[in-house]
Amino acid sequence: MEHLLRFNEPAERFEEAMPLGNGRIGAMVYANPCRDKISLNEDTIWSGYDGGTEVPENAVRAFKKAGDYAIKGEYKKAEYIMEHEVNSKRCQIYMPLGNLYIDFGHKFTENYSRQLDIAASVASACYDYNGHHYNREYFISKDKQCLMMSFTSDTKFNINITFETRHRIREIKKEKNMIFFFGKCPSDGHIKREETYLYDEKKGTEFVFSFAVTANNAQVTCKNNSICVTQADEITVYAAINTDYKNNSDLYEKCKKQLNSCTGFENEKEIAVREYKEQYDRAEISLSDSRNDRSLIDRIKDFDGSDLGLYELLFNFGRYLVIASSQPNTQAANLQGIWNERWVPEWSCSYTLNINTQMNYWPVLSTNLTECFEPFIALAEKIRETGRKTARDFYGAEGFVCHHNSDLWGHSNQGGGGEFNNSAYACWNMASGWLACQLFDYYEYTEDEKILREKIYPIMLDAARFYLDILRESDGYYIITPTTSPENSFVHNGTACAVSKTSAMSMSILRELFERVLQAERILGAKSKTGEELKEKLPKLFPLQIGKNGALLEWDKEYEEAFVHHRHISHLYSLYPGNMITVEKTPELADACREVLKRRGAAGTGWSIAWKAICYSALKDGDSALGFIQRMLRLVTETDKADYGDGGGIYPNLFDAHPPFQIDGNFGAVACISNMLLQSENGIVEILPALPEKWKNGFFKGLRAKGNIEVSAQWENCHAVRVVLKSDRDKKIRIKAGPKIKEVLLKGGIETHVELT
Repeated sequence: MEHLLRFNEPAERFEEAMPLGNGRIGAMVYANPCRDKISLNEDTIWSGYDGGTEVPENAVRAFKKAGDYAIKGEYKKAEYIMEHEVNSKRCQIYMPLGNLYIDFGHKFTENYSRQLDIAASVASACYDYNGHHYNREYFISKDKQCLMMSFTSDTKFNINITFETRHRIREIKKEKNMIFFFGKCPSDGHIKREETYLYDEKKGTEFVFSFAVTANNAQVTCKNNSICVTQADEITVYAAINTDYKNNSDLYEKCKKQLNSCTGFENEKEIAVREYKEQYDRAEISLSDSRNDRSLIDRIKDFDGSDLGLYELLFNFGRYLVIASSQPNTQAANLQGIWNERWVPEWSCSYTLNINTQMNYWPVLSTNLTECFEPFIALAEKIRETGRKTARDFYGAEGFVCHHNSDLWGHSNQGGGGEFNNSAYACWNMASGWLACQLFDYYEYTEDEKILREKIYPIMLDAARFYLDILRESDGYYIITPTTSPENSFVHNGTACAVSKTSAMSMSILRELFERVLQAERILGAKSKTGEELKEKLPKLFPLQIGKNGALLEWDKEYEEAFVHHRHISHLYSLYPGNMITVEKTPELADACREVLKRRGAAGTGWSIAWKAICYSALKDGDSALGFIQRMLRLVTETDKADYGDGGGIYPNLFDAHPPFQIDGNFGAVACISNMLLQSENGIVEILPALPEKWKNGFFKGLRAKGNIEVSAQWENCHAVRVVLKSDRDKKIRIKAGPKIKEVLLKGGIETHVELT
């Protein structure tokens, strides 16, 4: 099994550096012998403040008027109103904390190597300089909430450690071997690159960043914004960061306590690795017995599909990123997880809710990282609160709603920053429905009725209430109007239009949400007025349509496509992540989805390639799914320019390339590989449902099926030969391997071995 990212050179840019994280704190380690750089993040370092939203005058009336135009087919008029009379300001920005620089002055080194051990969550580097050997190690402790670094050598050496940031620093305090930076985030992060940020004394997040240095028999001196160490052969650095976001404690005292609690690098590393491995070791896959010790960048450059270990590494690295960026009591993973060093990042490095944030959490449940889903639930709870006001102010509706973007503050308004011509993304109001549907996945995998009753069902019910209030009737069906298919357009009367009468995605989310609310009420024995309305409306929802060319229609009619190869495949929502379209139950619709994938083509951004791959896995087409995973493993060197057409691939450190870096493709790849090996629906656990021909032999362990069932399996010559299942309670299930379905009785807490030869 592959667990090491190996490099023969220090990182020169972000996309070559090694990511570390404990869910809250993120670091990118460059490991340069001359001047090391560690770029730092903390998941509540955002611009903005709570309550910084605005509502256009007469938004409710304008939305209804736009719906009238959309129903009459006057789409450009509807679009104009949505862009000019319903638009609001955009969400805020996830920002870097700053950079920690460690100057060694070591040039012209020899025997350099560095690696990220994703089985331990430890980064390291070593090299020779002037006849002496140097070692470095880095990790982030979840227990002590500190970044920890160790520098050792067989000779005495000097270093200078400096913190640099663009945030406003109001005070620097020095104490013996410690230094504290008291800073503040801007109240608005939306600036032009040459301008300064907007600060407000009463608004904006405050923080304290601190680091401490220990070095036996060496001189340690604090000076300005740095700490100098001379004549040391072993140096340990601890760094802590805390903000006042929902935190009333003394930030200075909290940082100081964290630093003083560290009990030595090796001891803390042992604790951190043990805690990390409890999550990481739950699941694994094996596709080959061979081990590849070449540098990662060389493997990616030469990848032709035969290096099976690179698939393993992609899977393991994705799970590593889940653990590192999403833990209980942390913020949900954003567009870049928790790793961002750009002060003006693309798309604000926010929560993009028309696919990207949801994709971040696709692999969490199936790969046995249940607790890492908690921040997603917390994000939905936060948006539910802000979204109630948005529902009332923008739509005159009950319940809650959110649109395509959100942030630390739960931004839920339609928002394009005051820019016009943004209806393709900004006025899409189905994010709350999608979030609510994905929350129900948590129940299906865990069967946790307490969480369903106390958290998930109330959110689902509120989301459904909003959509019931804005439903319109047209031609005998209920529809959401006006609406869009995220970021795409169609041609009407010779003009590209984004706003339509309705769309396949909007109706798919609506149908799934209504069904899942009713299912939750049956499970909980609950009744509601909203539930009764759902029963009445559900059979009359506008159905999915198939066009003349056999493809599933994206909008209510067969319009000319403005972008045939568009990166979004939103109309396939019911295939994946939904499950209303299946090969077995709806073969005609499944074929229509396959036709859409053929027409869209193989090109796309990183996350788009991952979505296409997982859709093929849902169609039980493992070879096509693998083709897209292989396409994801193309080396990308361009880092700044967004390429919506054919930019997708992987960077030298395995980060997903949009480009620029977006973490969703990493997570989508993991979800796809998991879905190729295991699927579960309606009490059937299917083993190897989309196994590609190239993965002839292998095994997986610890994947999760719905029903809170842990599954391991071994296969030979593409046929499952052995399956092991474990449930927390007695239950009867069916196992499918190939064409055969076998009924199995599971005993709670006991492994059940099933031979399939």
